[in-house]
Amino acid sequence: MSGPINRETQYIAQRFGFDVPEVKSEVMAGTRLILTDHTDYVQCVNGAREAVILQKIDHHVEGDILDIMIPFVRSEMVGSACTVVYECYKELGVAIDDETAKILLAGLISDTRNLSKSTTCHIDSIAWTALVSQLKLEDDVDEINRQMDEAANNYEGMTDLEFFFQIIRIME
Repeated sequence: MSGPINRETQYIAQRFGFDVPEVKSEVMAGTRLILTDHTDYVQCVNGAREAVILQKIDHHVEGDILDIMIPFVRSEMVGSACTVVYECYKELGVAIDDETAKILLAGLISDTRNLSKSTTCHIDSIAWTALVSQLKLEDDVDEINRQMDEAANNYEGMTDLEFFFQIIRIME
């Protein structure tokens, strides 16, 4: 992660019981990176311009990180980068373990607002359905979404800077 955890991610990590990766705010020149869910250097760790970018997996329009110099790029205009990752697993015939399924589902719920955003595509729904079924969360997913939304919109005790970045994330 290139920045601190937000409250929505904190909630879902606790709910699903997975560890949050360490925050890495800077990398040294030559560090090998795989970028997921962002296309601009401003969203990267410091030093990313001097790093070796091996892959970029995303669902946004191309930003200032140009695909031409990256050996592997997978970019699809879908509702969530987690859908793109899900598709990669399926295409390669690799089973998705439950911990990975939880992380992918959490990202799908967050990015698509539980399939309700206008950017949601049919393939997002397919991935969402498969992950919900695998995790046996059919009866719980609406409540999980509600709790994620509550956590994302809980501004209590935030500094002005934390509040600003939370609002920017919601607008994306």
